[in-house]
Amino acid sequence: MLHTSVASGMVVAYGVLVIRLHTWIPGMPKAFIALGRLFLAIVLVLAVLFAVGFYTLTAVELVAGILALTPAGVDVLADAEVRVDRAGPDAVGPVG
Repeated sequence: MLHTSVASGMVVAYGVLVIRLHTWIPGMPKAFIALGRLFLAIVLVLAVLFAVGFYTLTAVELVAGILALTPAGVDVLADAEVRVDRAGPDAVGPVG
């Protein structure tokens, strides 16, 4: 029961982050915001399917975890691309 409560709290925190991200960081690309909202919708559908007994908690957590961490990876790649663009075409070696 404790595990389910904590997992539900994390979904709420993820939802607040996705919904408020465009106001906290106004420069975020619209595609990034849309992707986060799509992932949130998928997680909510999975939560409903878990509540009615169609999915197990493990399956829901696996998919929700992948969906929650994917934007972080996309953000890291986008940040690296911005750094390379700022360095210019003559930059040599790793950026960092």
